[in-house]
Amino acid sequence: MVSVRAWQLKTAAMFSLAVATKVVRNLRSKLAENKVQSPRANARLSVLTQRRDFLHLLKNGQRLRPSPWLLMNYIESQTGRLRCGWTLPRQVGPAVVRNRLKRWSRVYFRARLKEGHTLPVDLNLVFRKTEGDFYKKLSYERFASVVDKGWHQLQSRLTTRQAEQIRKETVHGKIRSSTD
Repeated sequence: MVSVRAWQLKTAAMFSLAVATKVVRNLRSKLAENKVQSPRANARLSVLTQRRDFLHLLKNGQRLRPSPWLLMNYIESQTGRLRCGWTLPRQVGPAVVRNRLKRWSRVYFRARLKEGHTLPVDLNLVFRKTEGDFYKKLSYERFASVVDKGWHQLQSRLTTRQAEQIRKETVHGKIRSSTD
């Protein structure tokens, strides 16, 4: 009988531990859902890593070409945040050059986010093949000016698109109210 009692106590202790663990997990998840995000949380640069995101951009996105060596694919983001990705083929240069371009892109967009200039888009920077060691000789100032040009084009396209949507909604609203 002693062994049966010990078994019952041991099982009860394990069960209560499992229940307690489950309760703690539920509380943590509820706290995470209700957690108020700081403004800095949205300032973090998100990176596109999934193949399906790049394919979605390629298929459904729009394109900007601020220079012959840079193509920007973009689409309005469902997350409401800026997410960036890079496409750098081997023809761009060795790994050192490709990594430098990615690093410069991260620096540029982090600075944009820090300044508060953000757009809710998924953006893919496609660096195109050029002659010789163009990318090796490229300076950050030139790079930033071209990406800045593309960024301003992107802003103007999105604001005109939003203005058109608002105009369409008001026109449809007026038509509906006049027919009622």
